[in-house]
Amino acid sequence: MSIFVYITRRRYSYDRFGESIDKDIWQSVALADAEFRVPTEEERQSRRNSSFLVWTGNPTVGEAWFIWQNGEIAVRNPPKPVIAKAMQLAQKLNARVVSETGELFNPDGTHKGFGGWEDTKNFGPIANRAASSSSYRSGDQVFHDKFGHGRVTAVNGDRLTVAFEQAGEKLMVARYVRPLFGADALDRAIGADRADALLCVGRLSEALEGFAAANESFRKSRSAPYLTKMGTVQWLMGNRSAAKELYRSSVDGVRFGTIAYADAAGGVGQGLLLWYAGITTEDPNATEHALDYLTLLAKESRIQIWPGPLAQIVLETKSFDEILGHSFDANNLTEVTERAKRDILTTRELTQALFVLGTQYRKQGDQDRCRQVFQQCAQLENPHEDEWYLAAAEVGLFPPGS
Repeated sequence: MSIFVYITRRRYSYDRFGESIDKDIWQSVALADAEFRVPTEEERQSRRNSSFLVWTGNPTVGEAWFIWQNGEIAVRNPPKPVIAKAMQLAQKLNARVVSETGELFNPDGTHKGFGGWEDTKNFGPIANRAASSSSYRSGDQVFHDKFGHGRVTAVNGDRLTVAFEQAGEKLMVARYVRPLFGADALDRAIGADRADALLCVGRLSEALEGFAAANESFRKSRSAPYLTKMGTVQWLMGNRSAAKELYRSSVDGVRFGTIAYADAAGGVGQGLLLWYAGITTEDPNATEHALDYLTLLAKESRIQIWPGPLAQIVLETKSFDEILGHSFDANNLTEVTERAKRDILTTRELTQALFVLGTQYRKQGDQDRCRQVFQQCAQLENPHEDEWYLAAAEVGLFPPGS
């Protein structure tokens, strides 16, 4: 299990556009310390990123890479001496050190407590909080704004071990996830996993039935997490009108509050799928419906959280190159594609970004470039996102054997 620890000024680890630590300032502060060095050319090539420095201050634990990305400095699985060094740097940068799960640390790198992401504006000492009993049980389904869907595998007070579908197993504080449904609906959750597997191998009718049953299990909680998946399966089956209606229902459900489930940007993903369907079928009503919806979401501050920036591409307030720079901290698409080979979260986000770019080319009437971008999207490892299936079907790479 990988855990990232951040030197940050932000409230949440997934807030990509919060207060940043300037890269040049960070590097000048770190390199003033003789224990830091610049990476070698070989190290730069291995990461495809020059925005990191190497700490060499403790031969016992070995070298550690401090990686600047999008206004934060991250260290992967740091031992206590590395965390202690991060604490020293944070003090000089008017920042603090907190793990992705909200863990806080003492100056010597030892554990201090949890709850860190709620107190970012206070850079002084944060009192340790006594663990409170959690209402979760093993088997409960939960959602985290950064890691997505997961299943609780262990409970210890207010600390949960959660197995996320895409991000793997994480140790979380209970308040950083929200419940979806309890262990009594576990059989239906397993049905959704089976539906995903059926979709992956192209057994579309069975997948549709599985997603519909799983979606029904969320009705009491005003959530419909598989509604868009049902729409995508209908689209892949050639039922485009039915697919558009499901996408539209998902958009309207989020917009009018009858569906509580949405992504971290407030439901941008639903709008992007309806926009794609409208552009592809040359349906101005569906297209305008999607644009109106995305315009409303773009007025909220959380539009800066992924996949919000993709709505800004659609609304033409940001370019694709700007998104590469701000959201991926990259100068070109090749760099992000290489990173996606090693990181599933990058794969998911790049899949969505390419899907939007390809659709934008279609909107402009450039079908050749549209197909080229969809081809790039489909050649990524399947992250089990709607956008990958739709792009792969466009270029004949899905269903398998097509």
